[in-house]
Parts: sequence; structure tokens; C-alpha cells
Amino acid sequence: MGFHDSHPSFIEESFTKRLRKEEGEKERWKELELTGILF
Repeated sequence: MGFHDSHPSFIEESFTKRLRKEEGEKERWKELELTGILF
């Protein structure tokens, strides 16, 4: 049972890290699109 207590938080942590990375990439693409439109 102790293993299951700590396991989900690890998955959650890596998941949120991946989400943050994807969000960052989206922001970068938005910036690229904006600069592409402006220049």
C-alpha cells in the first residue's frame, strides 16, 4: 500500500512537467506566428 501512496504523485509530477513543456512550446509557436505575421 505504501508504494501506491507515493506512486501517483510521481506520475502526476512528470505529467505536469510534460504539460508545462507543451504549454511553453505553444507559447513559443504563438510568438513565432506573431513575428511571422509582423515581419
